[in-house]
Amino acid sequence: MQVTQEELEQRQAVLHIEVESADLERYLDRAHRRVVQRVSVPGFRRGKAPRSIVERLVGREVLLEEALELLLPEVTAKAAEEQGLEMAAPPRVEVVTREPMVLRATIPLPPEVVLGDYRQVRVAPEDVQVDEERVTETLQEIRRETTPWEPVERPVRMGDQVVMDLRGSTEEREIINHRNFGYIVSEEPSPVAGFGAALEGMEQGETREFTLPFPDDYRESELAGKSCEFVVEAKEIKGRELPEMDDEFARGVGQGYDSLDALREDVRGRQRASLEAEAQGRYEEKVLEEVLATTQIEMAPLLVQRETERLQQELRDRVQSLVRGPVGVDEYMSLLGKTAEEVQEELRPRAEIRLQRSALLNSVADAEGCEASDEAISAEIEGMVQEAGPRGREVRRHFSDAQHREMVTRSLRARQALELLVTIARGEAEQQETAASQETAPVPSGDESPA
Repeated sequence: MQVTQEELEQRQAVLHIEVESADLERYLDRAHRRVVQRVSVPGFRRGKAPRSIVERLVGREVLLEEALELLLPEVTAKAAEEQGLEMAAPPRVEVVTREPMVLRATIPLPPEVVLGDYRQVRVAPEDVQVDEERVTETLQEIRRETTPWEPVERPVRMGDQVVMDLRGSTEEREIINHRNFGYIVSEEPSPVAGFGAALEGMEQGETREFTLPFPDDYRESELAGKSCEFVVEAKEIKGRELPEMDDEFARGVGQGYDSLDALREDVRGRQRASLEAEAQGRYEEKVLEEVLATTQIEMAPLLVQRETERLQQELRDRVQSLVRGPVGVDEYMSLLGKTAEEVQEELRPRAEIRLQRSALLNSVADAEGCEASDEAISAEIEGMVQEAGPRGREVRRHFSDAQHREMVTRSLRARQALELLVTIARGEAEQQETAASQETAPVPSGDESPA
């Protein structure tokens, strides 16, 4: 194999690779061993026909295409290793000529990062305040949720639960048919606006008919703007007699609280913890933005393209999980209502930011000597195993090899780097360093006196 390298440009290396005939023949032999398992050759058992016979039967081009699937990644990786190049993402490989086999491989290198003075970055933390109205609303919600439904002998009111037989139809077809359907009467537009109000005043056993329109922007386009005739029979009416908001109520919530004040304080603490977690996330975002503003990063265009493709695949996987079935490319694009090019253009800025942040944190981790111990790595993997539940064994096996364990190592080092940047941005790093230096400073002896 002969390799020549063009001059580096935009963190991309371009290699010209000439594969020797003997090496190509070895790949063709491997291709034959795969192809012969898939074809039937008269006079030979499956998998036993020699290469010359198979080649005459399917054609040399078929074997060559099969060989290229094996050859391209392996030869490119070997050539990059010989040239001392680290591939940051899968390369782009073009076949210049087939015989002799000449390749042109574009290899994205890791981003080049020039750190600024990140230790001078300061970001004021966000002040978190718990909204007392929200605390009260949560208590009211707890009161409603913990109060059981009880049958009532009166007409339907807002907030009641009605057990009903429900039918709904447009001119073309019946679209709803539910028996013993439990519905909480409210002003929410479900199934359409005005449905809850149309039930008010109904008596148990009463049947009521009414017509309501679907809005023009209804989520099911075939029903948008059409009228629906509803037939409702109220079979049972249930209400809730909400208890007084007092200490007795608090003692009946969950495992019980000593008083209403104790319950309120617990709700307030939970909301504060939630608000602080959200504020911490926003704060970390601001810190990264400020540090990135002081940093110079050069990235390979192909690296950005590969990350954009990865984001696009993640998006497609999410769409597939929502529709609960395999989604072809055309259907996927139809669901998004965009072309593949439009999706890529929208995702590219996100890909760039993700790569920039990863490169920044990796460089800070290197500069600060962040390390992940074997114990920390094992603990992180064990945490993922526990979270996976029934899939825990599969997750453990996934992270048992060196490559995936290295991914956990990088993740832990990045987390340490981010925590350090946050500590610096809060101005706490200087305080910690001052305290540490005071602890290690020599203690003057009693014989010494001030000058």
